[in-house]
Amino acid sequence: MIHTLRRKFMIVSMSVVTIVLIAILGTINLYNLKSMHDSADQILQILSENQGTFPMRKPEEGEKKPGERPLISEETPYESRYFTVIFENDTVLTINTRNIISVDQSQALTYAETVLQDNRSKGSYADFRYAITQHNGLTYVIFLDQSRSLHTFYGTLKTSATVAGISLVSIAVLLYFASSLAIAPIVESDRRQKQFITDASHELKTPLTIISADVDLLEMEQGETEWSKDLKEQSARMKELTESLIMLARMDEGNTHMNFVDLPLSDVLEETIQLFHASALTHHLHIISDIAPMLSMHADSGAITRLCSILMDNAIKYAKENTDIHAQLKKDGHDIHLIITNISESDLSEHDLHHLFDRFYRPDASRNSSTGGSGLGLAMAKEIVQAHKGTIKAEMHDHALTIHITFPF
Repeated sequence: MIHTLRRKFMIVSMSVVTIVLIAILGTINLYNLKSMHDSADQILQILSENQGTFPMRKPEEGEKKPGERPLISEETPYESRYFTVIFENDTVLTINTRNIISVDQSQALTYAETVLQDNRSKGSYADFRYAITQHNGLTYVIFLDQSRSLHTFYGTLKTSATVAGISLVSIAVLLYFASSLAIAPIVESDRRQKQFITDASHELKTPLTIISADVDLLEMEQGETEWSKDLKEQSARMKELTESLIMLARMDEGNTHMNFVDLPLSDVLEETIQLFHASALTHHLHIISDIAPMLSMHADSGAITRLCSILMDNAIKYAKENTDIHAQLKKDGHDIHLIITNISESDLSEHDLHHLFDRFYRPDASRNSSTGGSGLGLAMAKEIVQAHKGTIKAEMHDHALTIHITFPF
């Protein structure tokens, strides 16, 4: 559980850091891209206003109107690489490629005809930013080369991604060592809780044993009575509960030693079903088994036997009288499926199914103390399944409760 908590802490922390980094670096790069396009659009606006050429002079001081964009520098006409295609209706009037070497007139015409089909006044095409404007019945399609700006932008983007990657790896390493300190109070609290459960369970075993022995002596002297019978039943139930608590605490701490061997699972399930036939008949139930022969798995014999007993006991306790209990064991691909189904008095809600394997959880409608259960059986079953790298889930359909366990073969 501690390893799971530590892993979740790292996942959540890394997710938050990743989102923040992506947001920061994404904002910076998007801003750079927008600034690059704005600068190009500013130059294209000047070219559009002057029929595809730069003005011969800058406005004199005082000619600039309030709210106008900043003037370009005197070097801009010599730094900019651009070309212009002029149309009169659908006829090409002029193709001006004097200010660019990388594009010939054929390519310029192809680019212009392509962007005209988009019906947009400005945009990006290949490594160019373009603008389309109308003047005196002529259509000017002006392209401004952005290859150098794009090269700089992609270089910045690559650098940002590299920095983000290195940062995430560094943060992950730091979190790995810092996570143990962050969850230390939770670990200590969990350790004390488990220690309390173990100690309390051990302390309860002695008085329960004495009570059981005293009741036996009373029955030898005075005979069995209603009260002595109740005392024996409740002390036995309390003893079973304390043993279950001790086992769960040990499994949580990883102190339960499991001896994994090649276990004949088919035989174990068949033997368990045989042991519960009498109990099923008492409850007017019929067990129908469908067990694939010769199925084995690498498992702990005692744990798997206990698992099968828990499942059969649970099915019998909570099955509706005069119904069938189905036990199925089969192999499907690389998995072994153990499926136990019983008919209940009523359907369990999604909330009940979600919490069915929680400790001490029993849906009020179908599981109460009158069954003699402690609410730890399915919780223990889940621990055993997880210890064998398997999965367990509960499903409900038409009053049929199915416990479906999958083990890797």
